[in-house]
Amino acid sequence: MGEKWVESVGMTEEAGDPGAFESDILAIHVVSPEGLIVEVNRAFEIMFGASRRLYTGKHHAMLGADPIAAGLRFLDEVRRDVNLRGVWHGAMRNERFNGSTFTTRAHAYRMRVRGRAYLVFFQEEVRATILPSVPVVRRGRGHVLAARS
Repeated sequence: MGEKWVESVGMTEEAGDPGAFESDILAIHVVSPEGLIVEVNRAFEIMFGASRRLYTGKHHAMLGADPIAAGLRFLDEVRRDVNLRGVWHGAMRNERFNGSTFTTRAHAYRMRVRGRAYLVFFQEEVRATILPSVPVVRRGRGHVLAARS
């Protein structure tokens, strides 16, 4: 199925190459007009920690870390933005197969296949770098990180 999505979306110059969809570094999933996930790529499987078989056919709202009702509202908002602007940009709170939550930077576009309007989501995980809590001591003109005792 990947080659049809790649042709329709035209993600790369090799649009007819199903490998372009499958090997993209961004996690990609395609959502039907009914909100069902119809296709995912390998990066999606890695990001969510499970086989595509566990996600295809399921509703998009089940990806979120929030309640299903919030996921349904979110999908409606994405559709509205895509219809108005042609693209949606934002962040998504997701839940991996193992139950852990994570945030992605994402964008979505509309794609028409045989007269039906699908949404294509591209996601990249946001990994926060947390600096250790070390006291800052003022010395002379600059600041120095004080060693923990």
